Amino acid sequence: MDITSLIGLVGTAVIIFVTIIIEGGNPLSYINVAAALTAIGGTLMACCLAYPMDLVKKAPAGLMKVIKSEHHNLVETVSQLVEMCSMVRREGLLALDSMVKNFDDPFLARGTQFVVDGLDPESTRLILEADLAAKKHRHAEVRGIYDFLGSVAPGYALVGTLLGLVAMLSDLDPSTVGHKMALALLCTFYGCGLANAFFMPVGKKLAIKSDEEIFRYKLILEGLLGIQAGENPRNLEDRLKAYLPAAIRQQITDASGGAAKEAA
Repeated sequence: MDITSLIGLVGTAVIIFVTIIIEGGNPLSYINVAAALTAIGGTLMACCLAYPMDLVKKAPAGLMKVIKSEHHNLVETVSQLVEMCSMVRREGLLALDSMVKNFDDPFLARGTQFVVDGLDPESTRLILEADLAAKKHRHAEVRGIYDFLGSVAPGYALVGTLLGLVAMLSDLDPSTVGHKMALALLCTFYGCGLANAFFMPVGKKLAIKSDEEIFRYKLILEGLLGIQAGENPRNLEDRLKAYLPAAIRQQITDASGGAAKEAA
């Protein structure tokens, strides 16, 4: 579970609920089916109009990706690549063959298999970069759904509010103006609330997680190409560390330095 996502989702709901209580309101008075139908239902229908159903079905998976905690330990990734490079220096490329089936990461397993099979470096780079481009495109498609929902929801909120105001003015009764006005404004609350507290933050979190994943895969690609080229493990470690923040570079040296020195 991604603790920051959980804090954001639950914390927003708690803040809104507490604010209602502090202001002396009744939380049940903020529930209105007609307003929800217009603001929320209309937004979702606009999404169905804008995107094919195959892509709309992926939206829940995007939300799960935001909630789920993913392990992208760059220290372990670089250390593993340096260790693989050291093994190749000692035992040759075929030594990696037994490791491929134990990799949990399909991208690392596929790239390592290319190295073991003797695929030329340029083809290895082209295939894996195409894989990364396709993965980035798929991430952008799902993220685009939430960005779209975040941009459309306030508009549908305004539509619902206008519909409520028209209904109120067409049958104007001074004794019920306040009540009908409150119901009309609930559309704005639903649409703007969902856009700013849910849709747009989810889209942003998906963008951050996508960048982290693609960055890790680029490190793996560079490491595999270095292994394929017979690069010295120490040189490979220094080159991969150059991509990383200074705060974690020493951790990589501590984790893989011994193996790199031994193979060098």
